[in-house]
Formats: sequence, structure tokens, C-alpha cells
Amino acid sequence: MSVAASYTDRTFPAVIKLGNGKVVEGVSLYFGDALTKPVPVAYLESAGGASAIFCNDGTLNESLVKGKIVVCHRGNGSAYVKSENVKQAKGVGMILINLKFEGDELTANPYKFPTAGVGYTAGGNFTCPKNRAIRGGELNYPSFAFNFRDGVQNGSLEYKRTVTNVGIPKSSYEVQVEVPNGVSVIVKPKILNFNKLGQKLSYKVTVVGKSKTSSDSSFGSLTWVSGKFRVKSPIAVTWQ
Repeated sequence: MSVAASYTDRTFPAVIKLGNGKVVEGVSLYFGDALTKPVPVAYLESAGGASAIFCNDGTLNESLVKGKIVVCHRGNGSAYVKSENVKQAKGVGMILINLKFEGDELTANPYKFPTAGVGYTAGGNFTCPKNRAIRGGELNYPSFAFNFRDGVQNGSLEYKRTVTNVGIPKSSYEVQVEVPNGVSVIVKPKILNFNKLGQKLSYKVTVVGKSKTSSDSSFGSLTWVSGKFRVKSPIAVTWQ
């Protein structure tokens, strides 16, 4: 039973802006830097031929997709593997599109470079948001993903989370952190004191990258504890 849980009323949005100014909205769990300049798109013949439709192993022509965003169809293989194939072929991003029978149901998957999944009818009219663009990690989800560049030491990332008391009216939660390898983690405040049901409190998590681990990622967790109640959030750190 969750006593103080983050409210999760959003997905992980990814925005694709086309050359004609049209905006298509998709989903992604990529937390690195976005592509800020126009990039050409490769698809089918311009990516390697009909066999490149699913971006499977050995189907992409590096000379054609280098420096481009590659459009790949969902299915017939792992989305993560497709993304890695585009990356190995020197592509700079991937758009993963649903086929007709898959409709508009989308799942945000984790990627190591710019990738977005879009639904079958994503070609409809979308309006550019007036608010500033935000990183996926800034969404109020009960998990944390931090991405650091290779070779950067003492770089820091900070995210804010808001939690809601849905259990005991008066309760205090103290934070416990399992720190991922290669970083330090700072949580402020360290104690959340709730006085009533429905009360919302916020905290900030700052991760400082010290040194890359032997792998490209490390994992830990942040847990708010109040007596027998424990509310746990995973922490993922990657280096690119």
C-alpha cells in the first residue's frame, strides 16, 4: 500500500518538429540533449532499401543514414536493438512508427540517443506548446534518470518531485538513498512532515557525476521511510 506516492498523471513526451513547421507528438525515455538543429530524414530507399523498413541488423546503409534521423517501423525486433542499429550506422536519431494494426498505443522505452515513438495517426494536426520545453526527467514521475557526458566530472543535474499524502494524516518520512556507482546524491529536505491527507510536499534530488563506472550505466534508489511504510523510487545513471 502506497502512503506517500508521486502522482503520475503524465507520459514521457517527445516532440518532433518537421521542416514544414508541423509538430508531431510522441513518447520517449531518452534523457540526453535534444536535437536542436534541422536534420534530414532517411526512410526505406534512402536508408538502405525495402529491407531497412524495420532497421534490423545489417539492413541500414551507413553511407545513406550517417548524420540523419532514421524512420523505422515497430515490430519484427526489439525497439532498443533498432535504436542501436541506427546508432551504429552513424544515424543521429530514430523515429519509431506504429503500423495500422498497432494503432496509437505507445510505450516509452529507454534509449541512449534521440529516439521517439509515434502512433499510427500521429500525422494529425498538433499545436506547438507555448510553455518552455522540459526534459523528460523533469516530469513528476516516481523514478529518476540522469544522463552525463563521457569525460565530464563534477557535472550536476537536479530534479524536483512532488508527493501527496494519501495515508496517515500526520506522518513523517525520512529519506534513505542507495547511491549509484560513480555519482553522489543529495536530497533536500531529508524529512517530509505531513499534517493532513491530500497534502503535497516537494523535494529536490541533485546527482553529481564523479567518474564513469566500468559500464555505461549504474543504478540505485531513493526510499522515503515512515515506520513500516516504504515508498521507493529507482535511480538510473547513464554516461554517453
